[in-house]
Amino acid sequence: MRILFIKLVMPVIFVYAFHAHAVDIQGNVLRNAVWSTLNINVCWENLEQSTPLQRMWVENAVRRTWENASDVIFSGWGQCKSGEMGVRIQIADVGPHVKRLGRFLDGMMNGMVLNFTYANWSAAYCQSRVQYCTEVIAIHEFGHALGFAHEQNRTDTPDTCMEDPQGTDGDVFVGAWDLNSVMNYCNPQWNGGGVLSATDIQTVQQFYGGGIFELNFVNTSSQGFFITSDKTLLDSASPADVNGDGRTDYVVIWSSAGRRQLATYLANSDGSFSEYINTSSIGYFIPDSQGRDKGSFADVNGDGMMDYVVVWQSGGNRQLATYIAKANGTFSEYISTASTGHFIADKVGRDIGQFADVNGDGQTDYVVVWQSGSKRQLAVYLANIDGTFNEYVNTASKGYFIADAIGRDTGYFADVNGDGLDDYVVIWKSGGKRQLATYVANMDGTFNEYVNTASIGYYITDTLNRDTGNFADVNGDGRMDYVVAWSSGGNLQLATYRGNDDGLFSEYVNTASLVPFSKDKRNNSTGLFGDVNGDGRDDYVLITRENNGSRRITTFLSGQNATFLSPTSQIVNGYYISDYIARDTGYLVDVTGDGRRDYMVPWNNAGKRQLSVYLSR
Repeated sequence: MRILFIKLVMPVIFVYAFHAHAVDIQGNVLRNAVWSTLNINVCWENLEQSTPLQRMWVENAVRRTWENASDVIFSGWGQCKSGEMGVRIQIADVGPHVKRLGRFLDGMMNGMVLNFTYANWSAAYCQSRVQYCTEVIAIHEFGHALGFAHEQNRTDTPDTCMEDPQGTDGDVFVGAWDLNSVMNYCNPQWNGGGVLSATDIQTVQQFYGGGIFELNFVNTSSQGFFITSDKTLLDSASPADVNGDGRTDYVVIWSSAGRRQLATYLANSDGSFSEYINTSSIGYFIPDSQGRDKGSFADVNGDGMMDYVVVWQSGGNRQLATYIAKANGTFSEYISTASTGHFIADKVGRDIGQFADVNGDGQTDYVVVWQSGSKRQLAVYLANIDGTFNEYVNTASKGYFIADAIGRDTGYFADVNGDGLDDYVVIWKSGGKRQLATYVANMDGTFNEYVNTASIGYYITDTLNRDTGNFADVNGDGRMDYVVAWSSGGNLQLATYRGNDDGLFSEYVNTASLVPFSKDKRNNSTGLFGDVNGDGRDDYVLITRENNGSRRITTFLSGQNATFLSPTSQIVNGYYISDYIARDTGYLVDVTGDGRRDYMVPWNNAGKRQLSVYLSR
């Protein structure tokens, strides 16, 4: 019979390293120690023997880990009163420990003991890193306070773990043994470096709820056929808010007797969709080499509703056919803009232009980045309120056109300086290092010559010969940042370059995680950017496939200074559905109009279209 006293053993100093690990759920839990409440009071027995800063270290460490990963809240944090219930913490220069697990600490005097000075205990290690020791120890001890036992106590602990079982055993083993748990003495990084493993997160969510998305999806069954002629294995459709209500609708572009059809599923506030309403056009469906129509959604006239624009050619010249969206979800017949500019096809057969609002008038323009004498040119078609476009105005650059594998320049449109105009940023490499060349947009549709940011970070090439980053506003300042999801030791890292007022970028700040790096067939991470909690900052949502085919959603909420918080990870109901590059077929969009992105997955059920939505919480 082991005693109930559970202490934190200070190990020999390790060479810290991250290790890849399986994505199975793991944990060691004492079932009857789990609290019946999600609001757990905390107080200090001898608050006067600490400083507000020391107590804040503990509170913040718990908040960014256990609280961030679940629905549990540790509240109070004041001086303990006589008879006060909850977790009562004594401050003492001894080995940190708890006397019981979970709810059995409720009201127990000196039930948890934490150290802030380290004069008598672990002085050699912790005296020079007091904050670090305090934080990682608190995370470990509060794991016990939630009812979690030591991972090395499990009966399936491998022989390679030489630490003895210690303290109370759990009676619920969840999944396989977890080397990387913050509750495991055999973790090669002491207390996991204060970072919950993906399976620590899964365990706390199993017993205390949490996660960013609902586990069960809202499903809409349609009478419309899932269109599988698209070689991408995706439905021949796109998400877009076509009626301007703030909810993202779903529009299928299909062909009937060779003519273009637009079938709109309007989104409802509960995450479902209305059955489609169809717009028949006299225009011909013009497929690219993958079977998709050569159109894109963009708000051309600035009314808040996404229009559909097909870029095609007539006699070798570029044509833009705009279908203006209506408030009922249908579209007007197209109006055409004929240009003297030549249609320049990429290897998929689409024109090499992109849609972006480059003059800040709220109307989406069309910009073709092309080359003349190997130098980059930017031809801008400014949008008009009637849905047509002006003839292009051209900006000639001294910068070289850098083609990717399908013949497009390696740039993106993004408002880097926060002035409301979309700039153009080329990601390129010099000596293997990443460079970011920004063309700041002017209100007349032209661009300034590029300003360049040279980074110490390495350019990471995908199979399209593009860098593996994406643009997102991760700190909520209205300027688009550049974020590279990359792998170190098999684990996901997020390197953020913050956009500045002058169009340049700050050197990257990195967020390390213990989440396994998951990539598609193009060598890109299988994650998506979007604001899932409505705080105005873009988060990172990683979608991965479990061994049994189920879908896992791991969310990195954006934190301060363009970094990301510890992730929350959920295995949700529903199977991962791979497209042609092994990505799940979903979109991160706001279906309900609440300002938070949901995860929507179109899929095929016996030939009919289904739309499943995991609502953000």
